[in-house]
Amino acid sequence: MLHLATIIHGKSFSILFPIAKHHNLEIFLNEGYDRGNSTANQEKIYDFEQVFPRYTGKDRFISVLWEMWKLVDALLWLHEQLTVKDRPGLYCAHMDFKPENILIHEDTDSQVGRWMITDFGISVFKKLNLEDDDAEKKMDPGVKTVGDLGIKLTTPKT
Repeated sequence: MLHLATIIHGKSFSILFPIAKHHNLEIFLNEGYDRGNSTANQEKIYDFEQVFPRYTGKDRFISVLWEMWKLVDALLWLHEQLTVKDRPGLYCAHMDFKPENILIHEDTDSQVGRWMITDFGISVFKKLNLEDDDAEKKMDPGVKTVGDLGIKLTTPKT
């Protein structure tokens, strides 16, 4: 999914995406309810059967598994295949991967919408040394946050 804009304000780096009409995976798993910290204070966000009318029968499990597979593929890409500006060997660890950080966008081709990983605020990036065979020595000790990396990639070189 393409982003709408990137915003840099001081040391803050934000990427803006379209609104996720179906909120997040946590609310999906709770059938439209936001439970917050307890089930006693749960709030109904949407009517689950109305938002996901095709989520019925055995095929619904296939749709969920397909979206899970895409999440795993995205994590694999972040961990092992990320290339920035034609430089391979960058590793990204999300550090806050949970259902609340998986947004669900409307998708007419899917019973469960299109899931997308979000909130890279505390993610870290490391440069891998691809020439070194020893796994212990492959990680560069320099750690960058997604904000640092975003600012570096979007700031024109002087």
